[in-house]
Amino acid sequence: MGVFFHFFIAFTAAFVYYTLSRRMSALVDHPLFSGVVYGSAVHLVMSRIILPLSAAPKRELSAKAFLTQLIIHIFCVGLPIARNIKGAHFAVGCGYSHQHLPKGAPL
Repeated sequence: MGVFFHFFIAFTAAFVYYTLSRRMSALVDHPLFSGVVYGSAVHLVMSRIILPLSAAPKRELSAKAFLTQLIIHIFCVGLPIARNIKGAHFAVGCGYSHQHLPKGAPL
């Protein structure tokens, strides 16, 4: 069950980023910066909202654990999602962002 929820959360994070990227071209144009910010946001949502609401055992907050998990979320969640979404936009003919689409083109 834990593996299912892990992948469900990961796919949800990717879906949210993709949905936002359709409206905010900066997410596609600047994947390095956006990925760092998004990975940090995912970490904060997980550690401050999702985990406290779950049945996971409560742990003491330590700066070392918080920073380690933050770095993991930046490099293993935010940056890969941002880079893959940029590639997906490029692969479907959107160029580097949908700002460059002709006026009236569907998003």
